[in-house]
Amino acid sequence: MLAGVGLEVVGVARSPEEAVELASTLTPDVAFLTLRLAKLEGFAALQGVRQASPKTAVIVINLDSDGGRLLEVLGHGASCYLWHHISGPSLLLAAEAALQGLVVADRAALRNSLANCSPTADAAAAQRLTPREREVLALMARGLSNREIAQELTLSVATVRTHVSNILGRLGVSDRVQAAVLAARDPSANS
Repeated sequence: MLAGVGLEVVGVARSPEEAVELASTLTPDVAFLTLRLAKLEGFAALQGVRQASPKTAVIVINLDSDGGRLLEVLGHGASCYLWHHISGPSLLLAAEAALQGLVVADRAALRNSLANCSPTADAAAAQRLTPREREVLALMARGLSNREIAQELTLSVATVRTHVSNILGRLGVSDRVQAAVLAARDPSANS
């Protein structure tokens, strides 16, 4: 147990490959990955852990100084994106948040990513969304999965997938994270 907070270390990996193997065999609630994201193997490790144990909340601790990878990291399925300078108590708070299904990001990395994010969408594209697509986009921006959106709007998951696909196409973005960032930056996109 760690500091009486109910976290128990069940494994320690010394390589990305070992992290994937341990995630597969141990299926932990939370996995902490310290990665150098400037190298492609960082994303491969993240994807490997997510595939090996889909219910595991993955907390990425970036060892590089580049905070501009936040959207990529979250887009690859991480629950949290933190820099290596995080304090122990903050790390435990991030783990608790991830277990509750919340997304946690280092404030400086978030600010940097939003400043550098330039989806090709514009306000005119956002206005072409149907009212239902705007509802779906607003729920996407809150971090809800397709299944959760379907439950919220009393739709089938297949219908939500269709709406998400239409939203991405109309906004000219390649993934849900970019669409959610656009929704956060342009309130007219989801109103």
